[in-house]
Amino acid sequence: MALSDTLSELAGKAPATKNRIDILLDKLQVEAPEDFKTLTFALRDKNLAHHVVTKAIRKEYGHDTVKDDSVGEWRRKTQREVDGL
Repeated sequence: MALSDTLSELAGKAPATKNRIDILLDKLQVEAPEDFKTLTFALRDKNLAHHVVTKAIRKEYGHDTVKDDSVGEWRRKTQREVDGL
């Protein structure tokens, strides 16, 4: 067993290869298309603060679904992709 596997096993989690928002969106797209649509609009709505979206996600899907900075990171990454910066 590689050291990274052992550390992941002992820590109970592996490094994320995707932002937790992307993981949630992938899941919702298949399991709950209406929630997928709602979350997509909420993430792109600049009038909704990061913490409001985070709080709603945690209330609906559980606290561990996203980290405190998942929404902000997703928005920054998406905005860079849109702006080409």
